[in-house]
Amino acid sequence: MAIIIGTIFVLVCLALYFFIYIIPDISGALTETAVASYGEMRISNKYPAVVVREENVQRADMAGNVSWYVDNNIKTRKGIKVLDILGNGTSSELCPTTGVVSYYYDGYEKIFTPDTLSEVDTFLPVDEKTGERVAIEVKDVRKETVEYDDVLYKVITNDTWYTVVFVSPEEAENFFAGAKVSIGFDNEFVSATIQDVVVKEDKALVIVSTAKYLSTYDKLRECEVELVTQDEKGLIVPNTAIATVDGETGVYVKKIDGSYVFVNVKVKASNATDSVVFADQYSVVTEEGANDIVYTISLYDEILKDATKKN
Repeated sequence: MAIIIGTIFVLVCLALYFFIYIIPDISGALTETAVASYGEMRISNKYPAVVVREENVQRADMAGNVSWYVDNNIKTRKGIKVLDILGNGTSSELCPTTGVVSYYYDGYEKIFTPDTLSEVDTFLPVDEKTGERVAIEVKDVRKETVEYDDVLYKVITNDTWYTVVFVSPEEAENFFAGAKVSIGFDNEFVSATIQDVVVKEDKALVIVSTAKYLSTYDKLRECEVELVTQDEKGLIVPNTAIATVDGETGVYVKKIDGSYVFVNVKVKASNATDSVVFADQYSVVTEEGANDIVYTISLYDEILKDATKKN
């Protein structure tokens, strides 16, 4: 009896799995149309990069115990007391210039500068014996006791900071100076501008600048960034639904009577499977320089998934 009940239970589970998972997939594959729906498409790639800032490093003028008064990554006015060193006397460190105080140091503050942006790749450290790249170590220099000439802190002295992004020479063709992009550091994004694209023999440097605040930018040096070249919203349609008829780009929209009509669309962005297009209407410039309104697809329109099946 227990075997029969167990067998029935397994069969019921298999039947439920079939109806819940298999049938929807089959029916979806057999469906001729897709419904236009609003969505967002982000075109981006991840690349290795180096962050560059204008940085003024401050060192201890005596040994002793340290009392810290300014938190990390805080913009501080010139003359504000950052710390005291208590040793053979007292030494007070005043912020030498207005800027962001940071206690993160890696030794490349005077090497990676706005003047060396196009040569950043040549300064990356390499192991002398193996010839392999060595990661740059960023350290928090705060400690209770310091020795003479120890690094105490640095001041980031310009609101504009840079990211040198390493791409292949082939990928460099997708970037150009003056383009607006969004750049992400561990999923924290800021708007930025491409300052320059420097193509070398085996690599290319995309130099990106921004004045936007980032909560961790003072401690970043070598990192992986996500460079977003397009971030568009609109109606999402399958790429297979888009056709060209008499030089016009469009899709086939299903009418109430079941027939299809060709409707023009204007693509904002595309990935491997889908495109985002304008909804309801868009404008085009005529040969005479006038703006013409083109009426296009709308939300919930049924679109032929495979435009080649129209013929």
